[in-house]
Amino acid sequence: MRVRDTIDTWNVYVITDETLQGRSHVDIAKDALAGGSEVIQLRDKTASSRRLYEAALEIRQLTWKAGACFIVNDGLILRLLLMQTVCTWGRMIYLAAAIRRFLGQEKILGVSVRTVEEALKAEKDGVDYLGVGRFLKPAAQG
Repeated sequence: MRVRDTIDTWNVYVITDETLQGRSHVDIAKDALAGGSEVIQLRDKTASSRRLYEAALEIRQLTWKAGACFIVNDGLILRLLLMQTVCTWGRMIYLAAAIRRFLGQEKILGVSVRTVEEALKAEKDGVDYLGVGRFLKPAAQG
């Protein structure tokens, strides 16, 4: 079965975030996979490329062994080096059709959108899933 065919069956999708969870990306991924996660997304806007690459290599091995999907949110070169099956491209909505042509139909493509119009465009351009941010306004700080 192709990974692309499994997207509708994902139940547990974990995004690693060292700053929120106070643990390493690899430790978060290990625990998530042990708990049954089918998808691990590595996301880190502050780590060096080298540190992110090292974590990604280890998580890639863990997800292969577990039969889980692995998503890298940041870094084109990192995504290409890992030859991953899922690519998240952030605010690349207006390049989605070109990215789809580059990736082919086997890869799962995700982009971030901010409006219904962007979501409809993404669907038309062959995007498989959307990142939509928060649904509620943050509580007022006082």
